[in-house]
Amino acid sequence: MTQESTDTTSQFNDNIPDGTYDFEIVQVVRKEIKGKKAYEWALEYPDGQGKVLTWPNQVGPLLAILGAKEDPEQKGHYLWETELMAGKTFKATITHDADKKNPSKFYQNMKDFKASVEAGSTPF
Repeated sequence: MTQESTDTTSQFNDNIPDGTYDFEIVQVVRKEIKGKKAYEWALEYPDGQGKVLTWPNQVGPLLAILGAKEDPEQKGHYLWETELMAGKTFKATITHDADKKNPSKFYQNMKDFKASVEAGSTPF
């Protein structure tokens, strides 16, 4: 008989401190939360790793930066594959905002998306 030790805790500290960071996508997972579609972004940034949960209406600008194709027939609808996002980079601002209905609850938000400057390149 062989005894095993398995760490079942997350490798990510889900809470990313407020600030603007360059992120590299580790994984994007589609979730169902209370019957609504959401996306969980596992991200690496200079200070560590974290996760951010987003709703579809929050990520249009990010999807465009990451190369997702907007459906020409339906403005605001993007065609993309979650599996192909790993390794892509972007810059965004993380904030923690109070819930409007319950100000004692705070939610982590990701916004102000920009393309990351590739290492060794010169921005215009």
